[in-house]
Amino acid sequence: MKKYSILFVFALLSISCSNFLEKTPQANETSADYFNSQEGALKATNAIYESLRGWNTTAWGPIGLVDVASDDAEKGSTASDSYDMIELNNATYLSNNGTIQGYYQEHYQAINRCNQVIVNVPKADFDKDEKERYIAEAKCLRAFFYFNLVRAYGGVPIVDRLLSISEYKQPRATREETYDFIVQDLEEAAAVLPTKSGYSAAELGRVTQGAAYAILAKVHLFRASFNGDVQEYNKSLVAVEKVINSGEYGLYPVFADIFKLSGENSIESIFEVQTHDFEQGGGSSQYTEIQGIRSNSLNRGWGFNIPSKSLRDEFEANDPRYAATIITAGQTLYDGEVVPRPADGVFGDKSDPISEFYSYKVYAPSHNGGNVNSPMNIRLIRYSDILLVAAEAANAQGNTTKALGYLNMVRARARGTQSVLPDVTGADQVVIREAIWHERRVELAMEQHRYFDLMRMDNVVPGYAKTKLAENSANKFDASKNKVYPIPQSEINAVGSDILEQNPNY
Repeated sequence: MKKYSILFVFALLSISCSNFLEKTPQANETSADYFNSQEGALKATNAIYESLRGWNTTAWGPIGLVDVASDDAEKGSTASDSYDMIELNNATYLSNNGTIQGYYQEHYQAINRCNQVIVNVPKADFDKDEKERYIAEAKCLRAFFYFNLVRAYGGVPIVDRLLSISEYKQPRATREETYDFIVQDLEEAAAVLPTKSGYSAAELGRVTQGAAYAILAKVHLFRASFNGDVQEYNKSLVAVEKVINSGEYGLYPVFADIFKLSGENSIESIFEVQTHDFEQGGGSSQYTEIQGIRSNSLNRGWGFNIPSKSLRDEFEANDPRYAATIITAGQTLYDGEVVPRPADGVFGDKSDPISEFYSYKVYAPSHNGGNVNSPMNIRLIRYSDILLVAAEAANAQGNTTKALGYLNMVRARARGTQSVLPDVTGADQVVIREAIWHERRVELAMEQHRYFDLMRMDNVVPGYAKTKLAENSANKFDASKNKVYPIPQSEINAVGSDILEQNPNY
């Protein structure tokens, strides 16, 4: 978070001499003392937000597992760069894939930070309302981390406390049990969290009541897709309309401007990771660097996560979002920079090829530092996303009029003043569902939604994912196993296969 120096330091002291046990250490802060102050509790809560900048939490991990693995993107970079990404691109990964392992482990590290706050802060002696807010923030963020895990791996171990050594070997919960846990956290958080306008400007970026309800709506939509329960669609619509009717959010007027520095934390922002380009470099996120234009100029990117032909072909004629989503080699960008072409030889020894296409949504103009130094916030949930959740949930219940209303709001913003993207009309649920799925793809392209969306869509329409992934002839997607990723083998080895069961066919 830009306004905060986020530090998380625990001093765990072990003193054997009995006469010391009754004395508080003079030079060190005990864990109990740390959480007993509002300053310590705030630092511990801020440390959870720092996890959101993690390499495998919002950068490399989801870029690989959610974009590159989908039909929206190709691996990019050079042909041999990153065997992990090659496996994700082609669905040839096994349980020893390092990125799949890193995503799992880093999410549990973040969950541990959440549990530190949830367990310790209630015992602290400071303002009750502040304590409850910190706990609610931690529960909302814990739910977000578990939502990522359940979509990636299916049911996972639920850790809702600080474990003793004897408890480290935890079995998996079922998918339904994991979703139950997520829903409970979000409902409890939403009852306490302030609205977006209820925070001061200095606290920009914290999770809000709207963020909790938005995640909850997405949770119910995913759950409905997997269990076919129409009541889950209704729960999704109820949650999402709390966000819509709150008056706290709206569509940013110009789609392309959302992804500029001026579009950060806008009216459209429901959940956004705060980053910064520190003068000395480091301390932020590599989110934009990984995907940036591969060259020694501009923002010195690595060139991973390239918009696929399938995605480029998905846009309707003259959809303004195409130009706002996809950079083409030779193009002049909004800050006047010209994108190098592969023939220009501007990377490395000039024999290293670069792509014809990149994601415009992560383009970062010239900025300080290098690695781990992104000036661009990471947009996790936008208002248009939850409008499309509302459209899909309403349509699944047969309320096509309401569904079309929400769908066409997104299309209207996209077209602006141009005579393109006419409103979708009709009353056929299947046709409208396809229109909503199309809209999700072009509206949210390259924002790390697509693979998870594909997997739930495949549950609604069996074979859907395989058909969409077929453009990549090297892709070996098999719905009998690849709808979830394998539990990392290193975790199974540590816990035991009799306790931590592997997903089928891995």
